[in-house]
Amino acid sequence: MTTRQDAAEAAPPERRERGVWSYLAAGISGGLLLIVVGLAVAVIIVPWVTNSVALTVLTRSMEPAYPPGTLVVVQPVDPDDVAIGDVITYQTQPGVAEYITHRVIAVSRSTGGDLRFTTQGDNNAQPDAAQVIPDQVKGRVWYSLPWIGWVNNAVGGGGKTWLVIGLAVVLFAYAGWQFIGGILGRRKPAAGASPPAE
Repeated sequence: MTTRQDAAEAAPPERRERGVWSYLAAGISGGLLLIVVGLAVAVIIVPWVTNSVALTVLTRSMEPAYPPGTLVVVQPVDPDDVAIGDVITYQTQPGVAEYITHRVIAVSRSTGGDLRFTTQGDNNAQPDAAQVIPDQVKGRVWYSLPWIGWVNNAVGGGGKTWLVIGLAVVLFAYAGWQFIGGILGRRKPAAGASPPAE
């Protein structure tokens, strides 16, 4: 009587090897798909749903926490909720789309009762020269992704969304093709193989 194990051992080595490589390729494709989908969620979907913004760190002032190329997702925050130790992103001047991301080292109020923040880069020896007022605050850093900022800058704009979607579709199609090919390969009998004996 021929058992399944005997039949597997009798299979030609090239067929067994092809099966291993097919599974390996499908696993890699599936892993890449998960990475692309995860990045799409973290870089595009979560910021869009939460009204946050994704920005790229360009200088070394916040090393080692946020080296150049880090993508920081900045979530809107009520200035009254900003505390010492928070990393905030603020405009260099109210209404100007030029941003700095530094840590709050002091919170104070002017003689008129207006809120003020003293900020400093983790890698800087001195605090920032000017205090930050609430109108300048874009938000508080929620989470960050190292190196992804360079990709974000390179693609930019609406092209980023289409690039991520395109990569996801290609990888998903490839993983599906590998999966279906693996199933069909298992069902197809080897050429010249006789049916197992009873």
